[in-house]
Amino acid sequence: MKLDNYKIVMFCGKRGVGKSTCASATAVYLASKGKKVLLVSSDPMPSLSDIFGLNVKGELKHINGVKDL
Repeated sequence: MKLDNYKIVMFCGKRGVGKSTCASATAVYLASKGKKVLLVSSDPMPSLSDIFGLNVKGELKHINGVKDL
């Protein structure tokens, strides 16, 4: 699957299957290829904050070292 042509990519599944990890890795990959990426989570747990080591809960944040994410 070529991700460069998609406007929205969603990761769905039950608890603990790696949705946030896969979504974050995909977001970093696409941003590194020059795509502008907005990574959004509806999970109330702070998984994206844990993954990026940055409090991202409830506000837009730029991820250091990853332009366009």
